[in-house]
Amino acid sequence: MFAAHGIVLHVLAPAAGIPWHQVTTLDPNATADCAGTDFITTQQLREQYFGNLRYAYHYMVFADDSTTPRSGALVSNCPNDALCGVKPTAGASGVSDLPGDNSIISFGAEIDGGTQVGIEFWASTMMHELGHNLGLVDGSLADPGNPIEECLIKKPNYISVMNYTYQTGGISPGRIVNVNHSHNVTV
Repeated sequence: MFAAHGIVLHVLAPAAGIPWHQVTTLDPNATADCAGTDFITTQQLREQYFGNLRYAYHYMVFADDSTTPRSGALVSNCPNDALCGVKPTAGASGVSDLPGDNSIISFGAEIDGGTQVGIEFWASTMMHELGHNLGLVDGSLADPGNPIEECLIKKPNYISVMNYTYQTGGISPGRIVNVNHSHNVTV
């Protein structure tokens, strides 16, 4: 997707990887009340594995769970999201700074449940979370400053990878239909 628009994507990863933790969180001040007893913050990972914090880069961590353990037992202890005013979703496929430079892709629930995560879901989730880093919201920016519209996760008239329907199900290309042998119509 990037190459098609003349953008070169560089992926840098520590050669030895990073240690496994149950939860990886964006919250630099996370506590065990929300994140559980085995968590690490993206700030800690950046400081430990990428040296100085380079704000021109986007950092995407592939983790087990993001923000809170997938059991959901600690969700009520977590702070509300600043934009939508809701608690985090246990077992979510990802979370990002909005806007910002940190993202977490967390497919632990799917993988541990035996679900094979296809390349399309990986790619669409990466694009979705990067979209948040670039300031995009789940429900579109058609009505800026309207958190009700911005927080709709399955807005029916919003065809974008930012819409949960298309992030998880993809966007099917239109097909050409020959109408009256003289016009092509895309549906």
